Amino acid sequence: MILESDIAESDINTFLVLTVIFVVGLAVFDVFICMKVVEHKRRTGTMRFGFIHGVVVLITCLLVARLLYMYFDFGLTRFDPDKYYLFPNVWFWKLASVVSSAGYWVFILVTDIRVLKFRFKGVFAYIMAGFSAFQFAYPVSSKPAFDLVSTIDLISNVVAIVIPAFFFYVGSKPSPVRAAARSIGWGVIVYAVAANIQVEAIIVALTGVFGAQARVTIYLVSLVCMLSGLALFSYGVSQFTVKFALTEQK
Repeated sequence: MILESDIAESDINTFLVLTVIFVVGLAVFDVFICMKVVEHKRRTGTMRFGFIHGVVVLITCLLVARLLYMYFDFGLTRFDPDKYYLFPNVWFWKLASVVSSAGYWVFILVTDIRVLKFRFKGVFAYIMAGFSAFQFAYPVSSKPAFDLVSTIDLISNVVAIVIPAFFFYVGSKPSPVRAAARSIGWGVIVYAVAANIQVEAIIVALTGVFGAQARVTIYLVSLVCMLSGLALFSYGVSQFTVKFALTEQK
């Protein structure tokens, strides 16, 4: 879901093509990380749940959530805000949101436990999980109610800021994983900023200034930035996993 106004059919088709490209990028990254898990098992001889497994959960959840959002946007509502809160549309949106959030809070929890030795006691992960549960359970039967629960995504994104903060903290200390940690941190930031410019209020404001065609440009810029963020994240994860593997096994 990205905006609250009528969209030309040609623009919807363009959005669909761009979204498919992004989904393919997510799938390729997911396969890449899964291959790293297999490589990790061969090297260490163990499948103990660790940092890289948290990454697999995160990317898999983002991929599943994006597929659900695709069905919500292109199959059920065609970007018509008057259809967002209707049954069963709203439940597909809620499911996509809770799946996406689950990926983030699991990754935050695993990073806290494996990388930071449970320094934050899982607090940030539990907060995000709580917001997600509230969002899923909150009854929605009107557009104002939908607008209310959709703002929880913004709150969750604020909580998710702790992900790059975690890795910038690790990257601030002399260690073999310093550069990799910074790459992960910047990757998350680029991805998050790109995702947030699709927030409905931002889209409406920008199209009011630059015109309706700015929607396609904004969506394209968002896609390119999200893929760039994934690339940075992918590089950082591949390096971080190799150099952090021995620490994970302690």
